Amino acid sequence: MFLKIDDFYHEIVSPFVREFEAERKSLKRAYGAVWALDSFASHIFYHFNNEQYLNDKDDIDFKKNYLRPKSPEFAFILEVSNATKHAVRNRSNVTIASSQEILASDLSGWSAWFGGVKAEDWGEQVYAHNENFRFRPLLPIVIKVEVFLQEICQRFNNLPPPR
Repeated sequence: MFLKIDDFYHEIVSPFVREFEAERKSLKRAYGAVWALDSFASHIFYHFNNEQYLNDKDDIDFKKNYLRPKSPEFAFILEVSNATKHAVRNRSNVTIASSQEILASDLSGWSAWFGGVKAEDWGEQVYAHNENFRFRPLLPIVIKVEVFLQEICQRFNNLPPPR
């Protein structure tokens, strides 16, 4: 049996995200936060017993068919999670092809300016960088996805119980 959804959020997800907030230049903290959010999505699927509310057969379909279309940030975090878990992804339809595209560095000055990074996101941090886009700081996206998944839980909690 797995942790209840509230316990999973408070004991696993939130600590990983808060640690990444405190150490935004740590690859270790970034990976942990991204993996925790990916796992949280799976826990949401199994906690709310998908067949009561959704047509997805498993957590992979739930993420692909239900969550990804509702949040481009979640879609991106899922790509980062898969790239960092599997090191290299050889499929043609991926946004992040390898874990080498997730970097920890100082993102400031001309590189940040021409990379389109907002001024509040400058500084030492973890970001994604490849030929499809210049720089995407992970922390702001991680926080948006955390809120998005909490909202999904709230939406499911307010549904009437199954018959």
